[in-house]
Amino acid sequence: MDGQGTPLPVFLVLSPFLSHDPHMATVFKYPRQAKRQPQAVSDGGIPIGKLIGPLLKSVKLDEQCRMGILEEKWESTLGKAIGAHARPGILANKNLTIFVDSSPWLSELFRMQKDILLKLQTTFGRDTILSVRLQMDPGKP
Repeated sequence: MDGQGTPLPVFLVLSPFLSHDPHMATVFKYPRQAKRQPQAVSDGGIPIGKLIGPLLKSVKLDEQCRMGILEEKWESTLGKAIGAHARPGILANKNLTIFVDSSPWLSELFRMQKDILLKLQTTFGRDTILSVRLQMDPGKP
């Protein structure tokens, strides 16, 4: 109950991540007047938002997911010509390595590097890709 005697809504969350016993439930109370993050009751519950991000980063799913989306939208973001000669290689620490299939295209893309970064940041967000690096594709002979 809040200070005025009105009962607060209670939500029941079943999660094996929050307890050693998978059948245990964690109860979160959402104060009516507050519109910020929900406060967990004192049983050690943690808001799910604080668990998901670190969990994804710890198993590298966050970057793998971003790479999948990047590969999917590569050609539509940079165009068919670049898409035919370059591919996203490695995304690590928000730095994208782009693999290029030939020396002439590598030289051309070096001249376009700032434009490529701007297009990628426009599509995927400035905080997703901070820089791009170009190199010959190790998968090509």
